[in-house]
Amino acid sequence: MKYCKYCGEKLRDESRFCYHCGMPCGDGPVQMNPADPEATAEDFDASGKTDAEDMEVPAGENYAEPDFIEPDFIDSGDDDAGGDPGTENDEAYADDSEPDSSNGFGSDDSEPDGDEGFGSDDSEPDGSDDSDDERDFPGGISDFADDEDEDELPFFDEPDYDEMRTRKRKRRRKAGIAAAVILAALAGYLLWSPGRRAFTDAASGRTDAAKQTFNEQAKGKPTEEALLMLTAPFGIDYAFSQYNRGEIYYEDAEERIRTLGEIGKAGGAAERRLNQLSTLYDSKVAFLAGDKARENGDPKTALLNYGKVVREDRNYSTASELAEQMKEQYITDVTGKLDGLSSAEEFRSAIAELEEAQEVLPGDQTVKDALTRVRQSYAADLKANAVPQATSYMDDGYYKEAIDILNDALLYNAQDTELITLRNQALQKYEDFVSSQYKIYIDNKDMEGAAALLDKAAKDMPDSLEVARLYEDLRTK
Repeated sequence: MKYCKYCGEKLRDESRFCYHCGMPCGDGPVQMNPADPEATAEDFDASGKTDAEDMEVPAGENYAEPDFIEPDFIDSGDDDAGGDPGTENDEAYADDSEPDSSNGFGSDDSEPDGDEGFGSDDSEPDGSDDSDDERDFPGGISDFADDEDEDELPFFDEPDYDEMRTRKRKRRRKAGIAAAVILAALAGYLLWSPGRRAFTDAASGRTDAAKQTFNEQAKGKPTEEALLMLTAPFGIDYAFSQYNRGEIYYEDAEERIRTLGEIGKAGGAAERRLNQLSTLYDSKVAFLAGDKARENGDPKTALLNYGKVVREDRNYSTASELAEQMKEQYITDVTGKLDGLSSAEEFRSAIAELEEAQEVLPGDQTVKDALTRVRQSYAADLKANAVPQATSYMDDGYYKEAIDILNDALLYNAQDTELITLRNQALQKYEDFVSSQYKIYIDNKDMEGAAALLDKAAKDMPDSLEVARLYEDLRTK
């Protein structure tokens, strides 16, 4: 490590100028440390300081600063030798330079080396005036032109777009030709390959020939098997659509799908299509049955069969239209029989038919309203007939018949208090009758007669507490 002999700043060993004061320091003897003229390189420790530097400077003792000597290569202009090179008199500096006020040779942060001892200073070492604001770029500035000659730079030339488009068209043309050649070769291979022949035979219904071609010429060949794996799903879908259009029979479609699934290793796709084929078969059968029932004037059967047609069936739209027609006709037939109902049998028949219609058409409001009206009419008719008949039966002692009539009426009048009261009266009278008859049998010691009486009463009145009490009493006898 060496020091500047003018200002005492530390310098790099390879420095030719002091980056602090700008004085040359590359030639001639150089002091190791002006503060300690006799110091040698061995006196420096690892931090680069001598023992004298580590010691505190005595108070009142100052080192004299060396006189500033202006280098002869600095052009100071018309000012004094000690003038600031960053003033307006020195035109060698660019407007964007930032000279340091302490030394005038650029920022202290610059890293001096053997070639650039002036940091970011724009001035030339020979003192020449850089009026064109040329900087010392690595490689020189001769390759760059002045601002007014920018248009002549080669990398600012306008590109030739016509030539670029021409080249692009040529590349596209070559790519198209190459693609056409590849496609033609591929088409020729597909046309004559064994895998293609096996696929064509299976899709055309020649399943035995397809299996033979596959086993003899395509099986075990990766290219042929890959071709069949790619094309078999399309053949399976095509066979399914052929049956749907009515071009082939169900058995033919099933055999083609199975063969294509076998030779094309598409068992999963074939199984799914076979399930759909079975559903489609049932759908077509239902459609034909619906047409037959419609011709025979049976709208309910026609409606049920048309409802089984699936969406995959090509007859689905036709079946939907015919089902709507059969629905209207069926509702008309069912509701048209409701006028003039009088007997209990007629009411029950009408109610049963309307309940069936409600199952066929669960969301139809017309059927639901008709069923409600018939039930109400029948309930009113039952009550009107049940009250006088039950009263007459009870007067005559036919309690079982009275209870049966009232139970039938309560099926459609479950909340009718008059019928409920009358039924309770009939039950009470029946229990009283049984109790009196039971006493007679017991008095006559006719246990068998008493048991038969209680058995019949329990069957007619299964919930009677009085009958249950009499049974317990009979067991004690």
